[in-house]
This record gives sequence, structure tokens and C-alpha cells, in this order.
Amino acid sequence: MTWDVICHILQSFGPLTTQKTNFELGENLLLLHRGAPDLPNTVYVTLGGQISASFHHALIVSVGPCLVAADNLIELETGELAEVFNTLAAAKNRLDSLNSTLALCDSDQEVVDRASIHLDIPMFYLDASYRILAITKSLDFVGDEEWIHMSEKGFLSPKNARKMKDAGDLDLLAPAHAPVVYRSNIYPFPSIICNVWLEGQFVSRLNVLCVNGDTSPLIVRACELITAHLERIQRRRGSLSSDGPLQSMLIDLLHGLRLSEDLIRDRLKALPHMEGSLMQLFFADVKARNDRQLAPYYASLLKRLYPEESFLPLVYQEQLILLAYAPDEVGFDTLTVKLAHFFTSHKFRCGVSNHFRSLDDLRGYYEQAAAALDAASEDGLFFCRDIMLDRMLSHIPAEQAPFLISPDIFRLQEAAPDYSFSLIDTLRVYLECNCNLIRTAERLFLHKNTLLYRLNHIRSIIRCDLNDADDRLLLMMSFKLLER
Repeated sequence: MTWDVICHILQSFGPLTTQKTNFELGENLLLLHRGAPDLPNTVYVTLGGQISASFHHALIVSVGPCLVAADNLIELETGELAEVFNTLAAAKNRLDSLNSTLALCDSDQEVVDRASIHLDIPMFYLDASYRILAITKSLDFVGDEEWIHMSEKGFLSPKNARKMKDAGDLDLLAPAHAPVVYRSNIYPFPSIICNVWLEGQFVSRLNVLCVNGDTSPLIVRACELITAHLERIQRRRGSLSSDGPLQSMLIDLLHGLRLSEDLIRDRLKALPHMEGSLMQLFFADVKARNDRQLAPYYASLLKRLYPEESFLPLVYQEQLILLAYAPDEVGFDTLTVKLAHFFTSHKFRCGVSNHFRSLDDLRGYYEQAAAALDAASEDGLFFCRDIMLDRMLSHIPAEQAPFLISPDIFRLQEAAPDYSFSLIDTLRVYLECNCNLIRTAERLFLHKNTLLYRLNHIRSIIRCDLNDADDRLLLMMSFKLLER
């Protein structure tokens, strides 16, 4: 037990004068006899008498006349010695029992649940991205309904995150290395905030909601024990990199969770050059090798090979995701060349999304990259922009496709027996060449005049105007549907 806990218990017996000299922990309770040694980390209790002035390291509980010679003594009224012993022992047993209970826990949720039952106090545990990691299952306290259901949402709601920020709660994250008793209008009662640090980095926090108003040193010490066990579980998971909170937020965005702009902006502080930049997602198919260690290995390898390039590697569902960022599209050119060489040489396929500027819809751009990856037929990079038209048409049910084809295609099919050349192939190539006569003639191995002769026949059959962009688009999509 700490000095604060002992003083809290002793002061419950009446008005006392307390002083401290080189006192750290009081694990033992001893009756002070004449000639007893001055042992540090010890609580001594005396019935009065002459005490040597050398007792400056131990806590002395004096029952009887004040002993001026010892400047680290607590004076009690005669007759309360037994109660002091019993109360101190009960407090120590309570903390020991809590520590033993939590030592058997293997998860965040189990620590929170057992600690909450042991102390009869609701609590919740969240990471540096304000994502709820665990919450007391029986959490039921008077307050905003959003707080009660926040675990179902996964994150603190934007409204509550703003409330905590305005009240200064979130500002406690960085500096606080010990439990902080916190009072504000966020809760209708005080709370204790405990931060979890790993390797000098803040990774998560525990909020203990003191619904009965009890924020005594004994409760604070109990919170220290709970935090220590949460740190034990975090360490077992492995140390976190400096951009861990940002990475965890990006993983949640890839899952499709909707996060507040304030939360995203706060997490991007870990990588300030990314905010406002143009971004692009690369999705490499490493899972096909059936080795779960490949994604972390290649993520680390890419950062070592190209430390000057602006991209953030992520391991998502055992796959390798790269989130690249640059001021403009030209800024991606060098990285694209390097990644194309890297994935080709390592025999990986990689899908690439279109460019984007906001992380709000990261899930959609992930699906773009995944679609490009699915369409890849060989190793290297494959871009979503090259398959977007096919992807749009793929959503049209096969039974409806014939009714969406331009009637002009059927007119050309009906007229085909009367011509010695393919009307449909000539028109398709002409449209693919963007109505360029020279390029079309080269692809069809025709003279320009021969091509003009064919196009005149085609124009006499169809009703579409080949000079109209919408008509050309309808014909092109019709050809794509025919191919499907």
C-alpha cells in the first residue's frame, strides 16, 4: 500500500497531523518496541514513550502522547490501535485479492469485467484512436444514453469526443503517467483516468466511473493495479510502432467503419504530410502464398528498400496494403515504377485504386484495388481505371443485358449477310480508336478511302449519330455487353 492509502485510512479515525520523510511503501505492520531498527518500507505502531530521533524512514503511528523527536509520525487517540490494524489489513487484503484476481485474466474484457465486479464500479477501456476495447457488461449509470451504448458503436461518438475535448479530458492523454482523478460535466460523477504506456508511447486508457463519488487513494491504488494488468496484456500482444494509433484507425476504415472528421484529423497528426495530400491504395496478393508471415515481412522490406518514398504499409486480413500519398499525381510516378518492378520481380499481383484525397471512403478505394487485383492476369501492377467500365457493366444481371443493347447493333447484325465485310467489327474498332480514321485504318489494314466507304454504309443503316458523344457511349457499352 502507498503512503496516500495509509494516510487515508488513518485520517478516518479523526483529525491528524501527517508528515512524510523518505517513505515509499508500507508492506509490513510492526509493533514498535524499544530499540527496534529504523527500517524503510515499514509501518510502526507505538503506544508512546521516548522514540529515538533516528526514526525518519518508517511510518510511525503513535497512540498516546505526541513524540516530537520523530517527524514522520501520525498521532492517534489511545484505544484505537486495534481498529487501525484491522482497517489497514482489510485494505491490504482487498488490494491483494484484486491483484490475484486480475493475474488470472487473459483479455482486456476480462480485466475490465472482473475489476468492475471486484470494486463495484463501472469502467471502459479504449485505445489511442478512441475505439472501445472493453466495457463493463453491466454498465448502467445515470447519464447520456450515448455513453451507455457506445460499445455497440465501436468508437466514442463524435458528440462525446467533442465533449471530452472541450472539457480537457483528451488533453490528459499525453502527460498523465499516473491515475488522474477527473471531474467535469461529462459525467454526473467523478471518474479516474488511467493511461497505458508501452515503450514510452501512450497506447490506451481506462476510464473508471466513480458513481458513488468515491475517489479515495484506495480506489486510485486499485486503478493502478488494473492498469498494470492491462499493460501486461498489451505487452503480450507485442510492442506497437510509433504510428500504431494511425494504423489501427486505417484498419477500421478498411473495415468500413464511419469515423468522425475530428478523429481522423487527430490521428493524422502522426503523419502530418498525409493530411490534404493525394492518396492511392495498393493491394498486393501475398496471402496466395499461404504464409501468414509474408505480409509483415514484405511491409518491412518495402520500407527498408524505399525509405525516401511516401507510403504507409498495413497488414490487413493477412494481406499487404500500401497507402501512398503525394502532393499531386506526378508525385506517384517514381513510386509506381519502383513498386511495379518490386512486385513483378517477387511474382506478386497488385491492384491499384484511383487517386483520392479523403480517408472517409477508404473502404471504397480498397474495393477498387481489390477489383483491379481480381482482374489481374499476371504479376505486376493493375489499375482500377482500366477495368472501371467492365466493373460497372458487371452489375447488370445477365438476363437484362440483351434489353440494354442499342437497337443499332441488331440492325447491323440483320444487314450483315448483304455485305462482304463485318459491319460490327468495323464500327467497334472505329469507336475504340476514338473515331480516328488513320488509326482505325491501320488496325483494320485498310486504305483510308476503303474505311470511309464502309463507314458510309454503316451510317446508312444505324440511327445513332456517330458525332454525338452519348450515342457513341451507348454503342461502346453495347459492344461490351455483347462481349460479356
